[in-house]
Amino acid sequence: MYEEKVIEIEKLFLDPKNYRIDFERYNTTEKAVERLYLDEDIMGMTKGLVNFPGLHPHEKMIVVPKDKGEYKVLEGNRRLLAIKSLLGMIEPPAKHKREIIGLASKLSAETKESLRHIGTVVYEVGDKGYLKILADKHSSISYQRWGQISQWHFFKDLYDLKHRNIDLTANDLGKSKSDVSNYIRYYNLFSYIR
Repeated sequence: MYEEKVIEIEKLFLDPKNYRIDFERYNTTEKAVERLYLDEDIMGMTKGLVNFPGLHPHEKMIVVPKDKGEYKVLEGNRRLLAIKSLLGMIEPPAKHKREIIGLASKLSAETKESLRHIGTVVYEVGDKGYLKILADKHSSISYQRWGQISQWHFFKDLYDLKHRNIDLTANDLGKSKSDVSNYIRYYNLFSYIR
C-alpha cells in the first residue's frame, strides 16, 4: 500500500540506484549531479519549474522511507535535482551555475515556498507496487524515457528480485515474457562486454 503525503524538500534525497545513472562510474553525489545535468536535460526541467511556475499538481514523486524521517526518491530524481538546484540546496555544475542563479531570481516567494513542500506517494520499503509505474513511465509511454541500458538494468533487477522467475517479472510489469527475457539477456551481454 501507499499513502500520499507532502514532504519537506530537505527530507528528500536522490536515489543512489537511479537507473539513469551508472553508479559504478558516477559513485558520488557530485558526480551523479554532473551526469544528470549532462545527459538528462536538468536545465530544461529547471526552466519548466520557473515558467509554470513550480510543479504541476499531478506530478507527485514516488518515494520510500530511508531513515529518521528521510525519503529516497524513486521517481522524480530529475525534478528533485532541479528544485534543489533552484533553492541552492545542491550546487549545479560550474557551467550551469550562473544560469541557475538567474532562473532562481525569477521565482516568487510563493513559488519558492511551494517548492519546499513536495507532494509524494510513499511506498513502504517492502512494497514493490511502484515497479510497474516506473516500468510504464520509462519504457513504454511518452515520459522522459530511460536509455536502453537503463531499461535493461531495471528489468534485470526486478527479475532478480522475483527470484529469477520470468512469469512473475513479466506479470508485475505487464510485459510479455519474451520482452522481459530479451531485456535481461541484453543487460547480461552488456555487463559481460563491459
